[in-house]
Amino acid sequence: MKRLLILLGSIIILILLVVVWAYVMFFGTPESVDELLTDFNFGDGSPTNSLAPVPPDTGAGVSTATSTPNRLRQLTTRPVVGFRELVPAGTGTSTGSRVRYVEAGTGHIYEINLDNAIEERLSGTTVFEAFRADFSADGQYVVIQSGYGTTKTTTIGTLGEASEPLRQFTLSGPVTDFQVTTGGELLYAVRGQTTSLHAMTLPRGASRILYTLPFRDVVVVWGDTASGPHLVYPKPSYLLEGYLYELTNGRLKRLPLEGYGLTAVLAGSRVAASGQFDQVPYESLIFDTARQTTGVVPAVFLPEKCAAALTTDTLWCAVSNQEVAFGFPDSWYRGDLKDSDSLVKIEVTETAYETSYVLDLLAYSGRLVDAVDVLINSSEDRFYFKNRYDGTLWMYALNE
Repeated sequence: MKRLLILLGSIIILILLVVVWAYVMFFGTPESVDELLTDFNFGDGSPTNSLAPVPPDTGAGVSTATSTPNRLRQLTTRPVVGFRELVPAGTGTSTGSRVRYVEAGTGHIYEINLDNAIEERLSGTTVFEAFRADFSADGQYVVIQSGYGTTKTTTIGTLGEASEPLRQFTLSGPVTDFQVTTGGELLYAVRGQTTSLHAMTLPRGASRILYTLPFRDVVVVWGDTASGPHLVYPKPSYLLEGYLYELTNGRLKRLPLEGYGLTAVLAGSRVAASGQFDQVPYESLIFDTARQTTGVVPAVFLPEKCAAALTTDTLWCAVSNQEVAFGFPDSWYRGDLKDSDSLVKIEVTETAYETSYVLDLLAYSGRLVDAVDVLINSSEDRFYFKNRYDGTLWMYALNE
C-alpha cells in the first residue's frame, strides 16, 4: 500500500512539473495571478505551428525602470534577446521615451515607457527558443532568430494591434548574423561553402547579395547602410592571427591591422580594435581610416563592448575591472571570466585619446554586470546594454 501511495505521489508531482514547464514555454512568466489562471487554452486539439499566438495582457504592467532621475537603471527583470529605443517615422531622432524588447525563449514583445515606467506586452505570439532579435527604428518590424543547429530559423514579423498575432514569414538559408539599419533595411549573412552578405527592405522586399566572402567562419560588423562601410574578420582566438577587412560599396579591401585574437568595431570614421599586435601583450588601438594612422588607447577593451556616438568623436566602452590574462579573448567568449565592468568614455582627437572612467557598475548597482549588446541611442543621451549574466536590459543616462 505504501509503495502505491509513493508511486501515485510521484506521478502527481511529475504532472505538475510538466504543466509548469509547458506554461513557461508557451506563455513566459505570468504578469499577474489572473494571467496565470486564464492564459491556458487547450483548444480543439488541432496542430499548431512554432509561432502560436498567445492572448495579450489585459492591463499594463510596471517595468523595473523607475521614474526617479537615477542615471543607471535596470529596465527589465526578464532576459532580453533584442531591443531598440524607438524613433518615430520621419523624425530621424529618438524621443527617448519608449523602448521595445523581445523576451528570451518566448519571443514575446514588450514596450517600456521610460517617462512613467509602465510596461506593456505588445505581442504574445510565441517564438520558441528565441535567442536573438532586432527591431526597425520605428518598432513596426522585428527580426527574431530561434532554435539551435539545423532547426535554427530567422523570422521577420510585423506588429499589428495588440490583440492580433504577429504577422510573420521566415527567411531561407542558414542565417548566421543580422542587423536592421535605421533606414529599414535588413542586413544579414548566410553561411554555406562561403559566406554571402545580403540586404533586403523590410518587411518583404527582394533580397540582393552585397558580397560573397571566400571564407566561412567570419565576424561581420555591420554599418548603418547597405553600402557600408562594414568590417569583416575571422572569428577571434588568441591562438590564431586575424586580419581585418573593410567592405564599402561592394569592394573589399584589407586594413593594416592584424594580430592574434583580433576583434574590431566601427567608431565613426575610425576603427577600434583589440588584440595582440607585434608580439605586444593584448592592447587596444584606434585606427583612423582617413589618415591611415594608429594610436594606442590607455584602456584595454573588447570592441564589441563599445559603442560610438554618431556626431561626436566619442567612444563609450564597458571595460572589465580585471586585468587581461593569458587566453583572452577566448576565456571571455567561453564565459570563464566572472567579473564586473566599468563604463569608460574615450574622447578621440587628431593627436590623443582622453580616457575617463565614468562608473563602476558593481559599486553603483551592487551586482556583477558584464555589459554586452551595447548601444547609444540616436539622440546620444542614453547608453543601453544587456547584462550577460542574466540577460536583463539596463540603461545609463549620459547627459543627466
